[in-house]
Amino acid sequence: MPARRAYLHVGLGDLSAEESPFDPTEPNGPAEGANFRLETRLGPLDVMQSVPGIDTEPAYRALADAALTVRFRDTQVAVRSRKHLIAMKRTAGRPQDLEDLTRLG
Repeated sequence: MPARRAYLHVGLGDLSAEESPFDPTEPNGPAEGANFRLETRLGPLDVMQSVPGIDTEPAYRALADAALTVRFRDTQVAVRSRKHLIAMKRTAGRPQDLEDLTRLG
């Protein structure tokens, strides 16, 4: 792994090169928008600024307004709502998402 704490993976998994045109590890990268997958020492991290199933652009405001706050270790973390999770999985429609939907009800 490079010396940086996180590095960009383009075209990995469900994120295409078109969705990740900027390097989020550069200071102005995230401000340019798009979606990013970073590899970290703790595993992959997807940064989604455009989210299928969420009509607001950028999606952050809609997701933040409906987020649940949970405690993780010593930190409060905002987690997307169940309603938004279902909408995102339904829109994505990948096999794993459809399987997840059967458990989410």
